[in-house]
Amino acid sequence: MKLLEIIDLSKSFGGLNAVDQVSMELIRGEILGLIGPNGAGKTTLFNLITGFIRPNKGRIKFRGEDITGLKANEVAAKGIVRTFQASNTLFQQRMVWENVLIASHLKYRSGLLRTFINTPSIGAEENNIKNQALELIDSIGLSTVQNEYAVNLPHGYQRLLGVCLALAANPTILLLDEPVTGLTPEETSAFMNYIVKLRDNGLTILLVEHNMKAVMNTCDRIVVLNYGKKIAEGSPDLISKNEDVIKAYLGVDINVA
Repeated sequence: MKLLEIIDLSKSFGGLNAVDQVSMELIRGEILGLIGPNGAGKTTLFNLITGFIRPNKGRIKFRGEDITGLKANEVAAKGIVRTFQASNTLFQQRMVWENVLIASHLKYRSGLLRTFINTPSIGAEENNIKNQALELIDSIGLSTVQNEYAVNLPHGYQRLLGVCLALAANPTILLLDEPVTGLTPEETSAFMNYIVKLRDNGLTILLVEHNMKAVMNTCDRIVVLNYGKKIAEGSPDLISKNEDVIKAYLGVDINVA
């Protein structure tokens, strides 16, 4: 089933076509990789899908509904949530568990302010939120640093915390923007295995990542952008042998199975 459809989407900045008539679809329950050299348009496409910028042309459909031009908060409320490369989206002066707790409140009816009202229903809901936040922290591998302030975390752990915040919003589609940057090979392998488990549990994932081993060993399908245009789409095996893709990467070995 098509969960997300991108139809002839274009975005230009001045005379630069950052995204140029790109069409693609995201199938429910898959991990779709989005790759390409630096400047290919990957992050711009993420920003278009999630409502941070508006396209010049084209349409975006989610579950058959046209969501083109919706604001970022409206897109997120529908269940499309993204991570960011920058760490300034974290609550830097809050502990890890506090970061996730704040993000978790977004999906509950009580909200942050009402948690200070001492009623049985609100108290029970707050305990439920806390328990789910701690379970999420443990599942992503951050339990050993849950009492550390976000500002003091290594860069790789800040990336994981950003993913944790996105998951706390209970998304239908999770867009991951270079999530394993700064992680060791062992941490990268553990995290990608975690992503596969999320997919197996019903989450649909769109992944931008420069680590070709992580992409090729994890994604069900891959879309390749270059200079804003889609130049290839298919299974990891087909993409690794595609001549246009190999040329775009200037000889970089992408066959890393």
